[in-house]
Amino acid sequence: MDRFLIEQYVGDGWDGASDLTERLARHPGAWIESVRHIRSLFVPADDSCFHVVAGASAEAVRTVMEQIEIPFERIVPVVEIPSKRSGEPRRRGD
Repeated sequence: MDRFLIEQYVGDGWDGASDLTERLARHPGAWIESVRHIRSLFVPADDSCFHVVAGASAEAVRTVMEQIEIPFERIVPVVEIPSKRSGEPRRRGD
């Protein structure tokens, strides 16, 4: 699975950002089958949240986000680059 970044504007702060996790818990079937949540980052100064997910394609991620009714600005592919101190190898997908 490749990794994708979901950019989300959350004008209502952290409560809006944490809504993704809550909705995923209520709709596990659609989520678990095609997309896996990796981590989320909330940027209070920008009222933004960035979610890193693993999925088969950007379209698969988009479909799940629409199914669980989470608004988003965009979905783009990403490559994680771990800290050199972590000792973890660089990877694309899983």
